[in-house]
Amino acid sequence: LVGDTILLSASTGPRSNRARLYRGDSTSGSFEACRYGLPEWFDENLDSHCLAAIDGVAYAGHVGTVWRSDDEGVTWAEAGSGFSTITCLA
Repeated sequence: LVGDTILLSASTGPRSNRARLYRGDSTSGSFEACRYGLPEWFDENLDSHCLAAIDGVAYAGHVGTVWRSDDEGVTWAEAGSGFSTITCLA
């Protein structure tokens, strides 16, 4: 949860090669794909414990890259890459 926005990940299955990050308003229950600044599809699951919100800023980590969003997940920018496998953000 970042602000009034819920961020979640979803995929086509437990060992998926098609996963995506979604954002939705905590009151409406409607979700949309996060498209601006992230890959269209992640090639493996983007686990929910690889999402974090700190002081209104959202972070998503996958494989060796971390993205940052300052607008509740509407747009994303790469915050760093070249890390070893990311298993959790806090």
